[in-house]
Amino acid sequence: MADLLDKFARKKGHPLRPEAWRIVRCGYKIAKPKWCSSEDYSEIQRYTRRATIYNRTEAISWLQRQSLESLGQSIEEIRLLNNIHETVKDENVRKLLLEGLKIPCVMFPLQDAFTSFYINILSIFHQKVFPEFSVMQQSDVSESDYGGYAIHPSMQAVIFGLEKSIHYHVGEIILSSKSIIEVGHLEMSGGYAHKDLPRSTWDGCCKLPIGNSYMLEEIGERFREASTETFSKLSVFSIHTYANRIELWRMHVPSCGVLQYERTHKTVVPICFEEERKCFFDFVIVLWDLMCWLLEVAEVIYKLQEEHNDSDTNVSNLSGILPSHPFTPQKEKHKKGITATYADSDPVSFLRDSIKSW
Repeated sequence: MADLLDKFARKKGHPLRPEAWRIVRCGYKIAKPKWCSSEDYSEIQRYTRRATIYNRTEAISWLQRQSLESLGQSIEEIRLLNNIHETVKDENVRKLLLEGLKIPCVMFPLQDAFTSFYINILSIFHQKVFPEFSVMQQSDVSESDYGGYAIHPSMQAVIFGLEKSIHYHVGEIILSSKSIIEVGHLEMSGGYAHKDLPRSTWDGCCKLPIGNSYMLEEIGERFREASTETFSKLSVFSIHTYANRIELWRMHVPSCGVLQYERTHKTVVPICFEEERKCFFDFVIVLWDLMCWLLEVAEVIYKLQEEHNDSDTNVSNLSGILPSHPFTPQKEKHKKGITATYADSDPVSFLRDSIKSW
């Protein structure tokens, strides 16, 4: 695979195309690159990650059938019912309480973490995004309002309860502390429903994949005496919002000298409950899977640090596992022609997240 990438990288073309950086671009609804055979690409696609949740629980289905006017009360009823089931152990007392409160019998305690997470995100949008007089219901929503009302609160919910190891920083951050490792980026290419193809394509073709490759390089340098086996289990992530869409991307090292950059999720960011209630489920799955995968990353980094600290060879085991950078990208110099180069691909962009070293 590395030889094929190098062969196509030598051909005339934009210097930021993936093969020039030994990046295999693949995943959810990503077309086969020209350098790869259909058979090989099918094999690559077999092992790319996808959404982990498909079925709605009864509580989620019930909430999706509510009107916007009744949604707030329905959320509170579910939370109250769950609290009753957790605190009241006597079945008869529980029945009497439910009858007195006139809560529908169709509901039951939230036994799975995803349903609880879904209700948490739904509650945020019910308060900040869905109301008629919310800034998000106005025309021409700015990037700062879009981030402040919808995206950043969602990201904060992803990290909630995980602050011992994972932190979300709004906007750009500079990693100068020895205790912080960057494992993800967020890039918002404009306000909600804004269509800026040159900007979003630049974000996707340069910032996301190349930025992720620098993340992996920094982690590799920090834990250079760790094993290649553990490093191959490491992933870094990017979230991109553009127009009314959100995408989640993952980068890892499938083999020596090659980076795999795969889109795992793509969906609409729902701002109208009545019209986009089905999209909301897919939106929450993006956030849920990111949270679960970040926890995996925390474990891998902990293992990398253990191996690095236990080694006494002072030799880099990770030397050569990552491809070298052909040059340092410069936006003003290299953005010319980037849109045409990727006209047949969906634009993508950046999530800033950080993970504390253990």
